[in-house]
Amino acid sequence: MLAQANLTTIEIHRVHERLMEHVVGIENASLWLRQAQDGDLRRTLQSHLNMFQNHFQKLFSFLGGQPAWGGAPGASGPQPGTMGGPWSQPGGSPPGNGGGWAWTPQTSGFAGQYGYRPTEPTQAFQADPSDTRITDPVLAASCLVFCKFESLACAQGAVEVGHLPLRQALLEMSRDHSQMALELYQLMERKGWYPVRIGPDSALMDQARAAYQGALRRTPTFVG
Repeated sequence: MLAQANLTTIEIHRVHERLMEHVVGIENASLWLRQAQDGDLRRTLQSHLNMFQNHFQKLFSFLGGQPAWGGAPGASGPQPGTMGGPWSQPGGSPPGNGGGWAWTPQTSGFAGQYGYRPTEPTQAFQADPSDTRITDPVLAASCLVFCKFESLACAQGAVEVGHLPLRQALLEMSRDHSQMALELYQLMERKGWYPVRIGPDSALMDQARAAYQGALRRTPTFVG
């Protein structure tokens, strides 16, 4: 058992919130990694999963504890579905209900006028209610959204704590998540997965609307 930091009630609460979010990030990144097909995306997700695990260990150390996986030789972090307490899911989980983007990658408008071209071939993705797979663009966007949120959450937590080591740790985590979000954005741009080309396009509203038209599945009907 490590010596616990002398934290106030609000500081302990901030550690708790970040720990909970990183458990969610670890579990989700593990799922995303298992489903990803693109090699570049898989390498990026693995790198980010490792960072989530490192953050979890650092946060948990402020409570005077060691991670549940015990720091055994060669153990870099928790395995998918093995987090203790309420995070465990006996018997496994049902298949994910993901799907694919429903836009066709832009080949005209801003893209044609300003010379944007993805560096790799693009694909069109259409939501399919019968498909339980999650496509690579959606996996990348899922991690991107999480990293954006966590960067802001860690920064907000940092300004609300007075314990200097914890404050510094949260600021470093905020920068880490900001960098990971940038890596994912650049990956999505390079692959042609980012839905809307931002720029001086008079048809930008139409472009944005078309990008998300039909992107969501129709809610399945359950009988019984």
